[in-house]
Amino acid sequence: MITITRKRGDTRRLRFHTEFALADVAITASARDSGGTARAIPAGVVDLDARLFELWGIGDLPVGLHACEVEYARLGHTIPSQTFFLQITEAMTP
Repeated sequence: MITITRKRGDTRRLRFHTEFALADVAITASARDSGGTARAIPAGVVDLDARLFELWGIGDLPVGLHACEVEYARLGHTIPSQTFFLQITEAMTP
Protein backbone atom coordinates (compact mmCIF):
# COMPACT_ATOMS: atom_id res chain seq x y z
CA MET A 1 0.00 0.00 0.00
CA ILE A 2 1.23 3.49 -0.81
CA THR A 3 2.15 6.05 1.88
CA ILE A 4 1.66 9.76 1.15
CA THR A 5 3.54 12.17 3.41
CA ARG A 6 2.24 15.66 4.18
CA LYS A 7 3.09 18.30 6.79
CA ARG A 8 0.63 19.31 9.48
CA GLY A 9 -1.11 22.50 8.38
CA ASP A 10 -0.46 21.78 4.69
CA THR A 11 -3.25 23.22 2.54
CA ARG A 12 -2.51 21.24 -0.64
CA ARG A 13 -5.20 18.90 -1.86
CA LEU A 14 -4.72 15.32 -3.00
CA ARG A 15 -6.05 14.67 -6.51
CA PHE A 16 -7.05 11.20 -7.71
CA HIS A 17 -8.09 9.68 -11.02
CA THR A 18 -10.55 6.79 -11.23
CA GLU A 19 -10.99 4.15 -13.91
CA PHE A 20 -14.78 4.52 -13.80
CA ALA A 21 -17.15 7.41 -14.50
CA LEU A 22 -17.96 9.61 -11.50
CA ALA A 23 -21.45 10.66 -12.60
CA ASP A 24 -23.97 9.79 -9.87
CA VAL A 25 -21.18 8.59 -7.56
CA ALA A 26 -20.98 9.60 -3.90
CA ILE A 27 -17.39 9.78 -2.64
CA THR A 28 -16.60 9.48 1.07
CA ALA A 29 -13.17 9.33 2.66
CA SER A 30 -11.91 8.72 6.18
CA ALA A 31 -8.62 8.47 8.04
CA ARG A 32 -8.07 6.25 11.07
CA ASP A 33 -5.11 6.91 13.39
CA SER A 34 -3.14 4.28 15.32
CA GLY A 35 -5.48 4.70 18.31
CA GLY A 36 -8.48 3.77 16.18
CA THR A 37 -10.01 7.24 15.97
CA ALA A 38 -11.63 7.80 12.58
CA ARG A 39 -12.03 11.23 11.01
CA ALA A 40 -13.91 12.17 7.86
CA ILE A 41 -11.90 13.72 5.03
CA PRO A 42 -13.79 16.11 2.74
CA ALA A 43 -13.93 14.90 -0.88
CA GLY A 44 -15.35 16.29 -4.09
CA VAL A 45 -15.37 15.75 -7.83
CA VAL A 46 -13.14 18.18 -9.74
CA ASP A 47 -13.74 17.07 -13.33
CA LEU A 48 -16.43 14.54 -14.28
CA ASP A 49 -15.14 14.01 -17.82
CA ALA A 50 -11.55 13.43 -16.71
CA ARG A 51 -12.73 11.30 -13.72
CA LEU A 52 -10.82 13.43 -11.20
CA PHE A 53 -11.68 14.07 -7.57
CA GLU A 54 -9.85 15.69 -4.66
CA LEU A 55 -9.45 15.23 -0.94
CA TRP A 56 -8.78 18.32 1.15
CA GLY A 57 -8.25 19.11 4.82
CA ILE A 58 -5.41 16.57 4.98
CA GLY A 59 -3.18 19.00 6.87
CA ASP A 60 -5.78 19.22 9.65
CA LEU A 61 -5.12 15.62 10.71
CA PRO A 62 -2.97 15.06 13.81
CA VAL A 63 0.69 14.14 13.44
CA GLY A 64 1.15 10.40 12.86
CA LEU A 65 0.30 7.59 10.49
CA HIS A 66 -3.31 7.30 9.31
CA ALA A 67 -4.92 4.45 7.37
CA CYS A 68 -7.19 6.05 4.78
CA GLU A 69 -10.04 4.69 2.74
CA VAL A 70 -11.94 6.26 -0.13
CA GLU A 71 -15.31 4.68 -0.86
CA TYR A 72 -17.43 5.16 -3.95
CA ALA A 73 -21.16 4.46 -3.96
CA ARG A 74 -23.63 4.53 -6.81
CA LEU A 75 -27.33 4.06 -6.14
CA GLY A 76 -26.60 2.74 -2.67
CA HIS A 77 -24.10 0.11 -3.84
CA THR A 78 -20.44 0.42 -2.86
CA ILE A 79 -17.98 0.28 -5.73
CA PRO A 80 -14.49 -1.06 -4.84
CA SER A 81 -12.68 1.34 -2.52
CA GLN A 82 -9.09 2.61 -2.45
CA THR A 83 -6.87 2.44 0.61
CA PHE A 84 -3.56 4.13 1.39
CA PHE A 85 -1.60 5.56 4.30
CA LEU A 86 -1.15 9.24 5.13
CA GLN A 87 1.90 10.14 7.19
CA ILE A 88 1.38 13.57 8.76
CA THR A 89 4.62 15.15 9.98
CA GLU A 90 5.16 18.17 12.22
CA ALA A 91 5.52 21.45 10.32
CA MET A 92 9.12 22.66 10.30
CA THR A 93 8.33 26.37 10.28
CA PRO A 94 6.10 28.17 12.78
